[in-house]
Amino acid sequence: KAEPEGVWAIIAGAMMRPDSRGHKLLLKLRHWYGESIPPKILIEWAKKNGPKGFLFAANLLSVKSGQPSESARLLVREAPNQKEVLARIFASLYSGGAFAGPISGFMERQLEPLRKLTTDNEPRIREWARAQLRLSEKNIKRQKFLEEEQEF
Repeated sequence: KAEPEGVWAIIAGAMMRPDSRGHKLLLKLRHWYGESIPPKILIEWAKKNGPKGFLFAANLLSVKSGQPSESARLLVREAPNQKEVLARIFASLYSGGAFAGPISGFMERQLEPLRKLTTDNEPRIREWARAQLRLSEKNIKRQKFLEEEQEF
């Protein structure tokens, strides 16, 4: 908090290293760390690093709550590769966690954040969420059919 720009410069440089250390750091920071960087700093850094910078920044953001941060909205708005950035941010919905019971139940629980995102103020996020919701509902129907078939 005292020096976010300086800390981010060090973290970002280490995260973008093309070796296993850079990759491990990215995995540790994925889907949460970007929220601790002020949006202006994150977006300016992404712009300086081009399409690759936008993807790295997107990896660090999450929409699991159904409420995208200002950083996520700005990143999507400014990105030259918006579809790729949206895919990276939305990947947070499907990462991590454990569950017990039918897979369809787990899949259904993931719908709530998507439903919230379908009413987001950012049109690109809203449209992406609507498309993902339709696809997820279709996949749930298919999964339930498979589960029913396994019971017999």
